[in-house]
Amino acid sequence: MRSRGAGPIVMITAYDAPFARVVDRADVDIILVGDSLAELVLGLEDTLQVGIEDLAYHVGAVARARPRALLVGDMLGSPTISRRATRSAMRRSSYGRVLTVKLEGGRRRVPAVRAITDARYL
Repeated sequence: MRSRGAGPIVMITAYDAPFARVVDRADVDIILVGDSLAELVLGLEDTLQVGIEDLAYHVGAVARARPRALLVGDMLGSPTISRRATRSAMRRSSYGRVLTVKLEGGRRRVPAVRAITDARYL
């Protein structure tokens, strides 16, 4: 991983172990496994059609590549119920290498963030 001096942070999206290895060799800072998986890999019409299990499968594939980069898993539209958010984060953290999840929605997601951190799954 690059030094943490001033400069840009490099993030790229990966969906499988081979590409995660290539990306990691390029010395990126962050690898995101995002909901764009729906359209780019699964051939779905939009990101709303991808399921938690689909994303968890691909997070696991990237995690098994054991990248040095920080691995970020998408939380699929940022669940509105804290209990559901906790379950989603727990699934991702069970792969051992996912230390971060991405939520969208600003202050509305504070209860979800609290539930995740209080559960100590990340």
